[in-house]
Amino acid sequence: MTVGKKRGKQIADHVRVGKPVPQEIIIALIKRFVDADEKGKCLIDGFPRSAAEASALADAIGKPHTVMYLDCGEEGFDVTVARNAADPAGGDAAAVEEKLRTRFDKFVAEALPLVEEYEKGGVLKRIEASHSDEEGAPMKAIPGGKMVYDQVASIFGL
Repeated sequence: MTVGKKRGKQIADHVRVGKPVPQEIIIALIKRFVDADEKGKCLIDGFPRSAAEASALADAIGKPHTVMYLDCGEEGFDVTVARNAADPAGGDAAAVEEKLRTRFDKFVAEALPLVEEYEKGGVLKRIEASHSDEEGAPMKAIPGGKMVYDQVASIFGL
């Protein structure tokens, strides 16, 4: 079995049982990609999620040049809960909300301190990702997404 297939199987095994993929596997994949890229740059989505992961990633590939943070705030959580509650295929609405709350609380406890560290280090670019229309209702994906893209384009000169 090749290294790529072995890692793919390891990832699939974790995802299948609902466990997080270990940071060692994620970092090895990121390092392999960065090493293979002629400019040594990449966009990493959703990782690192904690100070320990950030430290291990920095040891493997160096500190980030820029960190982009899509800030949805508590409003983003509320919108996600409302959308999941409205989806009958999502299962028991209360159980779904509890699971989402647990994930959000973990994010607040582990990732937000990391966001603050990146901000103190001057590498964080904060993007306001939760938008409301004139009546205060959450914006649909396309207009809200365009507002996010416009911010990203402005920051990165796209």
